[in-house]
Amino acid sequence: MDGRYGTELRARVRTQDGVDDMRFVGVDGPRWMVRAVYQGPAAVDPALAGPLDECLAGLGVDRGTQAMPVKDPLPLRLPRELAVAAGLVWPVTAVRHRADLAGLGARGLARSAVAGLALAVHFGTWMSALALTSVATATALVCTQPAWAGLLAALRGRPLPRLVWLGLALAVAIVALQGLWLLPVLGAIMVFSVDS
Repeated sequence: MDGRYGTELRARVRTQDGVDDMRFVGVDGPRWMVRAVYQGPAAVDPALAGPLDECLAGLGVDRGTQAMPVKDPLPLRLPRELAVAAGLVWPVTAVRHRADLAGLGARGLARSAVAGLALAVHFGTWMSALALTSVATATALVCTQPAWAGLLAALRGRPLPRLVWLGLALAVAIVALQGLWLLPVLGAIMVFSVDS
């Protein structure tokens, strides 16, 4: 059917939870194409697709001049303007919420800084990881966060119950098998290292 960017494909897909609506949108540019997938109610109700539509409409693509194999994904990068904006916003946040920040104490602030640094490293290496594996596998591997949190808790003397460990081990094993079976080992290792 016709849509904002041309012909769209709409489908109803049978899942474990029943039937789900999907809408596939392709946006063509000079030597690039963006594919967007709307799933669930946003695929059929334009009123619910607003944030997704805004995201797609605001997407900027710089294809560059280098030669690339067909169907190779373009690297995703945070625009410099957003990084600069983040640098400008944090002092305002620090002033507006200074009472909350003071309540954290020095130890809480240090932990928050380490957590923020870890998150920055995660996002900084995430795009590189996607060049070595698929988005689905990378996302699945990043979702092993509970296992890493459980390991950290055990190292700090607060072990999790055995049943929780059993569930985590099963989930991680399934994710690892999927990643190692379908995609290059290097990509899976990189995503695991990003998550830690």
